[in-house]
Amino acid sequence: MSDLGDAGDTPNWGDVRPVGTKAEEGEDARTFGQRDSDRVLYAPEFRRLAGVTQVISPQADFVFHDRLTHSLKVAQVARRLAEQLRSNFLKENSGFDEANLLLDGDVCYTAALAHDLGHPPFGHAAETALQDILKKKLGEDPHNGELLNDSFEGNAQTFRIVSKLSFRKEDEPGLNLSWRTLAAISKYPWQHGNERTTRGDKPKWGFYNTEAAYESHLAHFGYIRPHGDDDDILQSLEAQIMDWADDIAYAVHDLDDFYRTGMIPLNLLGTFNESEDWDDIKRAGITSVRNAIRKAELDDEALDTLVDELRVVLSVRKFDGSARAQEALRELSSELIRQLSSDCSVQLRDGSGKPYLHITVEGRARAAFLKSITQWYVLGDSSVELMQVGQTRVVRELFTELWTIGKKHYSSGTGKRRRPLPERFQHYLMESLRLREFDVYGGPERKLARATVDFMCTLTDQQASLLHQRLTGDSVGPLPNYWLRV
Repeated sequence: MSDLGDAGDTPNWGDVRPVGTKAEEGEDARTFGQRDSDRVLYAPEFRRLAGVTQVISPQADFVFHDRLTHSLKVAQVARRLAEQLRSNFLKENSGFDEANLLLDGDVCYTAALAHDLGHPPFGHAAETALQDILKKKLGEDPHNGELLNDSFEGNAQTFRIVSKLSFRKEDEPGLNLSWRTLAAISKYPWQHGNERTTRGDKPKWGFYNTEAAYESHLAHFGYIRPHGDDDDILQSLEAQIMDWADDIAYAVHDLDDFYRTGMIPLNLLGTFNESEDWDDIKRAGITSVRNAIRKAELDDEALDTLVDELRVVLSVRKFDGSARAQEALRELSSELIRQLSSDCSVQLRDGSGKPYLHITVEGRARAAFLKSITQWYVLGDSSVELMQVGQTRVVRELFTELWTIGKKHYSSGTGKRRRPLPERFQHYLMESLRLREFDVYGGPERKLARATVDFMCTLTDQQASLLHQRLTGDSVGPLPNYWLRV
């Protein structure tokens, strides 16, 4: 795409999109943020999230959060947080030009709805598996090195979906969201090779090579820029709020899930002796906090006090499904969300005076410790570990089989179809061979690798399992002819 909706020498923060501009006055009463949120809500890629793992697969025999319910709750937290932060900031900075705040609740809401669209079937286990696959050479690729040098990343896949892949109108790219919303979705606004990491985290990036023009446009017109006092952090204010809302939801709602199942025994936290389980839990949690918080920011004594206070808040009765237990859990979740929401404020960057989201060190420590409890009890559970081993195998074998089929059925980059394939897979394969944006990958085998990933990220957990069973011969039963359609 050559025309990305050039906004001139300065950014237009209204309804400017890669294609087209705002609706004519009187034609559409919605704001640009409201139009964007409606587009995401009605996108088939959003509906698919109901069948994608959050922590446990949606096909399990318990109503866990899936990626859809997680995204809806992140969106609710993001919108309320944005409204609260906007109101507080304008009260405390009465002379600030409101037009320069660039904080819209609908934009934060939309970004939160969209933030997980790029997750593959089975969630993070599949993300790691795809990264491992794409680091290696497959087949007879004459090039040395990785199959795809920009690998796989769920956030980059999300941006690719909203900007290119989602089918909405033939003459518009993807969902054709406003530049403001695209910036808010950009949690890691840089390409592979320029990864930033926070302490203890794996490298992350938000753009593939095929979307490099979008990154350039967002940066050139100021939609993404440094915030706070750290020039390495480039999120827009609205992206920062979406990101923190995601942390809040993950810290609280996964705890909710596994407390209900009995896997996380919050009812025992107040009765553990210091020499027993609590001591181990606390030690592991403090390690997680220290991976995110430097000792200079929060000394050992202050951290110890904060963790002990959290222990008191978390100590609730055993969950038995009764009305009393439901109320206690609701009150706990509300209190944790309230605490974490109050741990941030909009402040002005030194020098430039640009607004950014400041999160207190105590807030970051609370979120990290809460997430560590789920890590301790759930992700360290042997049954969950075995489940992820199986999911990784499915992803590896599914990618290899689909990539091989793509090579077999399309001859040497000519795009000549030999046998019918699922319509979406066929579309992605043909586009990868035809479009110039894929030339960054070199030979056709690498182009087909990106198309294979694009197709796999349209599947739910169950669709991926069923397709794997048929490709490997583990199941030969009939399926309805619509099962792979969006």
